[in-house]
Amino acid sequence: MNGFLAIVRHFRAKDWVCISFAFILTVAQVYLDLKVPEYMASITDTLLDNGGPSEVMNEAVGMVSCAVLSLIVGMGITLVIGVISSSYSMYLRRMQFDRVQSFSMEEMGRFSTHSLITRSTNDIKQIQDFIGLSLESMMRAPILAIWALIKISGSNFTWTAVTSVAVVLMLVLVMSVLRKTIPGFKMVQKLTDGINRASSELVEGVRVIRAYNAEEYEGRRFTDANGKLVDNNLRVHRAMSYNVPFNGLIRNCLNMSIYWTGAFIICGTASYEVRLELFSDMIVFSTYALMILNSFRTLTQLFNIMPRASVAAQRINEVMDTAPTVVDGPRKHSGTPGSLVFDNV
Repeated sequence: MNGFLAIVRHFRAKDWVCISFAFILTVAQVYLDLKVPEYMASITDTLLDNGGPSEVMNEAVGMVSCAVLSLIVGMGITLVIGVISSSYSMYLRRMQFDRVQSFSMEEMGRFSTHSLITRSTNDIKQIQDFIGLSLESMMRAPILAIWALIKISGSNFTWTAVTSVAVVLMLVLVMSVLRKTIPGFKMVQKLTDGINRASSELVEGVRVIRAYNAEEYEGRRFTDANGKLVDNNLRVHRAMSYNVPFNGLIRNCLNMSIYWTGAFIICGTASYEVRLELFSDMIVFSTYALMILNSFRTLTQLFNIMPRASVAAQRINEVMDTAPTVVDGPRKHSGTPGSLVFDNV
């Protein structure tokens, strides 16, 4: 939570207005997406009841309309979030530049030039990517999961229990991945500073390095810094690589379990009409259940991106919170434009 607050700390009023508008569009898109399974159930019921082509077409038109409207609303959400991420990153970059311009040599030495460059480029890019890639998912995933859970809460107990087990397994997967990746992501920015430091020293001191025949030494130093960054990234992405296949395994097992238990439930029902109704309910339930798991998968990806963005935000805030030790004195106007006054020189 502290990391998220560090990211949104400098949000302006117009940023919050845009986010509120994007939130309203997200709610509308989720509503449209959740209407599609209902149309699927209606089409299934119509077919099982030997309905005519016109009846099926009416339901199909409604389902396609919801899908098209969801696409249009989704494009609007992407546009609004793109505006937020771009304008906010530009605002941060301007603020940080103005702050660095007021620093004395003491503050410059405290952060170092290469670190300030990283903070004004790579760190801001991390925040921009987080907002652009994750803000929509951050709003959509909880709404979709809660709404879908409400829709299936009154369904068959066996299917609900199977879905609950899958959700618990997904949460365990999320926590396991986060435990492995968050420390690695926190280390990335520090190692990026090391790469920038080694690169800037090589470029700025190339004459001295050649004069002292230290090319091999500096090359080994750069290779060491580069190797540490690569090893850290490989370690993090190796832990993240377990997410997608295990996520797919849980989703497929859930889908299989719903249909497997549904087969026993349907076959154990004597009434033909009740069987048809259960079959339609099973299709709708499986669709909502997969939507819930997809929401958790999206949150997993979000939690993998957020640590880097939160670390970047904290580094930017360190610069913004540093007060310069040398400040300009009070300005006085002599009354005559362009005149100079020497007082006690």
